Amino acid sequence: MLLAFQNELEQNKIVNSPLIKYTPRTITDPTELKEQLKHIRKQDYCICIGEFIENMVSISSPIRDSAGQVISALTLIAPTHRIDENQIVSYTNKVVKTAKEISRQFGFLK
Repeated sequence: MLLAFQNELEQNKIVNSPLIKYTPRTITDPTELKEQLKHIRKQDYCICIGEFIENMVSISSPIRDSAGQVISALTLIAPTHRIDENQIVSYTNKVVKTAKEISRQFGFLK
């Protein structure tokens, strides 16, 4: 999540360095990772299923300061056996809504 909102120079430092494969679902192809980061920025949230730890799902949304800069992220993490496809949508909506409310409290008014 946080890498998606870094500037291009910072992203390239990470994307072009050796990428560690933590699970079979970990993205280690730089081109694919850059596309994923663009997608995350566009939708303003990130869902990872088994990419860092097998059988775990994480849902993240950025928290912004008054200038709109991403300063943190709100993340929900749970075992995959506790969250099915329908729940992912519901939890994603809740995470995004809550992250936006926190951002508003930091002065982000968009």
